[in-house]
Amino acid sequence: MYFGRRTEQVRKQKTYQIDLPDEVTPAADALFRKKLASVVLKPGFRIPPIPGVVAELNRLSGNTTKLTDTVMALIERDAALAGELLVRARTAGIGTGKPLLDLPKAIRRMGPRRLIHWLLELSRGEVFRSQLLHDLMKEQYRHNFSVACASAHLFQVLRLDSKKGFLCGLLHDIGHHAVLSGLATLGRTQSGLLTPDGVRQAMMMHHGQIGAMVISMWKLPKLFSEVARYHDRPERAKLFKPVVNAVALANAADKIKAEDIRERTEMLGRLKLCYDIGLGKPEIRELAQVVEKARNERYLLSLINQK
Repeated sequence: MYFGRRTEQVRKQKTYQIDLPDEVTPAADALFRKKLASVVLKPGFRIPPIPGVVAELNRLSGNTTKLTDTVMALIERDAALAGELLVRARTAGIGTGKPLLDLPKAIRRMGPRRLIHWLLELSRGEVFRSQLLHDLMKEQYRHNFSVACASAHLFQVLRLDSKKGFLCGLLHDIGHHAVLSGLATLGRTQSGLLTPDGVRQAMMMHHGQIGAMVISMWKLPKLFSEVARYHDRPERAKLFKPVVNAVALANAADKIKAEDIRERTEMLGRLKLCYDIGLGKPEIRELAQVVEKARNERYLLSLINQK
């Protein structure tokens, strides 16, 4: 990505512009992606939770009553925590080393003592704080949970594993989390990267590839990296087409700007993907209902609205 000079007009408005001349865009984008990837792939890099999640981690770590259920509810709303849990539960000291694709089972495998220790460790770590990026990260939490619920629903309709569908939906945009966290890290020394247009373009152009890298780091099956890479462009997917199409539809269903279920249903009915995977009008309305319910779920809203 090539960040151009600020014009006099832009300087007066206190905003930045991005120059993307056709002849330099591919090389510049490759260089920017390499810089971003070097941060994300660095040993020890992790995606920090938002403040609301840290507050909830602190609350849960001191309360063993129904710990499994409450931790499960939290992890289902934080894609990075879900990924880290799957990695932890697979390690030699706890699991068999094989991928574990079931969040409740991963929590049970950890056990109460390890779970509490892990929560304390996370609650004392870094918190995601960036004035420009924070609202984007909070919206990403809402989007991921909505897509996860919609994907689980669609998997069930298609007679696939709904638990795997939920996980595919939850992790589909992990690249956005990684891009935002990487930009926040780079921005500490290279503040010129943190411009509204630059952030939007970085998220749009690089989150698929970065997301696939994160999935590979977690050593999850190829299915998840394929979803992360192609959920915005399902026609390019060569593997797991039904799964990618289902998550792509769930992703599109949440991104629709609608005031209510009726409007979301109407707009969903115009999407070719609905008919490609065999949904009729009743199933389309059910999908709209699932998305609306997930986007307005109280526990999720309480997490993302905490300062």
